[in-house]
Amino acid sequence: MVDGRLIVNPGSPQASTVALDAATGKELWRCPGSRAAYASFIVGNFGGMRQIVGYDGDSLGGWDVENGNRVWTLIPPNKGDFNTPTPIAVDGKLLVSSENNGTRLYDFDDCGVIVQTPVAEQCDLAPDSSTPVVLAEECSAATASCSASTPQAEDAVDSNDKAFGDYVSLYRRIGSSSGRHGSRRVLLLDANGDRFELISRLQVVDGDMYSHPALVGNRLYLRGPDSVRCLILE
Repeated sequence: MVDGRLIVNPGSPQASTVALDAATGKELWRCPGSRAAYASFIVGNFGGMRQIVGYDGDSLGGWDVENGNRVWTLIPPNKGDFNTPTPIAVDGKLLVSSENNGTRLYDFDDCGVIVQTPVAEQCDLAPDSSTPVVLAEECSAATASCSASTPQAEDAVDSNDKAFGDYVSLYRRIGSSSGRHGSRRVLLLDANGDRFELISRLQVVDGDMYSHPALVGNRLYLRGPDSVRCLILE
């Protein structure tokens, strides 16, 4: 949602990205392109230009908020990404992560176009579905191939209880963990030191939580197989 516009990605050739009036549902603009991806769109100021940033099935892109014109396209070197982790705005730069191309930080030129060569990258930090979080100057993520992106996070829990299982949704100071072989718990982690410290854990639902939790103010909404729960964070 931006400026009263609801941004959606139907993924059709003539309407890959579409803006709808949030009050009436009327179409405001559409942009042709590729099939839809899985990550959410974000809006931010990059290179002096306010733009929508997100994925289609093949590439990362930026769109003009006002008219939907595509400003730039970035196709990563390695193919086959599902494009599930959501991009993150970091001090005017863009942090992106994927399972086949790792984590990369991109800058922009004065026209708001992404610079194709990243200013920093970490190939080993390669989440396939979980969006990373940035806290201070550190980036944390979770991958399917290893329980957590850093040994410090893994040390925070007993390695035998699989608290970080097949899927993890991370929020600042909140780690929501679930998976077919893992727990169905919410973990509260203190990440202020040189390693994560487990403060508490709470079993919330029976069954797996694969939908992303929603954090609204001090309320955390979680959906299980047959229920929705709301936790008040103090």
